[in-house]
Amino acid sequence: MEETRTRQTSNPRKVKMTHHRPRVEMLALRFGYFPKVFMYKGQRIVVNHVVRCWNVSAKNPRFVFLVECGDKEFQLNHHTLSGEWTIDEVTN
Repeated sequence: MEETRTRQTSNPRKVKMTHHRPRVEMLALRFGYFPKVFMYKGQRIVVNHVVRCWNVSAKNPRFVFLVECGDKEFQLNHHTLSGEWTIDEVTN
């Protein structure tokens, strides 16, 4: 069984984090860096805009992007060492 936890960020959004983050397929980047279009759960999702981005340099270094896609928000993680993209769903 997968363990989940909710982390409160500095804003009122809550990020649903799982032990093993689901992978996403990044289809297009904006300016070669920012997420633009990705596949998640078999759906093609277009990023309306990036709300915030930051980097994490712990054991698993990554760039993190809080993005709005229609009426949903996602936290996309670009893992620096593997080049892999993962996702956390955000609830308001």
